[in-house]
Amino acid sequence: MLTIQVGEHEFYDGVKEMFFHTKPISVRMEHSLISISKWEAFWKKSYLPSLREPGVHGFAEEQHYLSCMIIGTVPDHIPSILLQNHGTEIQEYIGDPQSATKIYRIGNTPSSSQTVTAELIYYWMIKFGIPFECERWHFNRLLTLIDVCNVKESSGKGGRMSTMDSANYRHQLNKARRNGT
Repeated sequence: MLTIQVGEHEFYDGVKEMFFHTKPISVRMEHSLISISKWEAFWKKSYLPSLREPGVHGFAEEQHYLSCMIIGTVPDHIPSILLQNHGTEIQEYIGDPQSATKIYRIGNTPSSSQTVTAELIYYWMIKFGIPFECERWHFNRLLTLIDVCNVKESSGKGGRMSTMDSANYRHQLNKARRNGT
């Protein structure tokens, strides 16, 4: 969970044509499957391309995602203030892996062309027996758990790595060790 202290602000309400002053507020936020599913329900498209390609979503979409991340009730102008004044901090939190687990991709595994939505992730949770409480976890941690389940399931099928894949895997491990990651 990310907690951000938003100081006192003055803002203009164009509808009421008045200036307002706000008191300092503590905003709690969570980048979770619940937040993503709320956002996708509103915009009717997958949120996930934004994780791979920054800048895919416009200002209104990003501001709305911040409001989906907020736990509790805050004044309507707070997501805009968060995006303008705390955008870097929030992006770092969203990008944080939240796990010590590293999953090494073997060979030239093609990336799936399948559109990943919240519903597909819920399906994976059901498939792997992941409890629904995990929908509240940091999203990257949940995806790591799903990746681990997928790797463990596929490695149990009796297949062996090819010589080329085995060499590539050892090369990746050695490179990671040298880099200290």
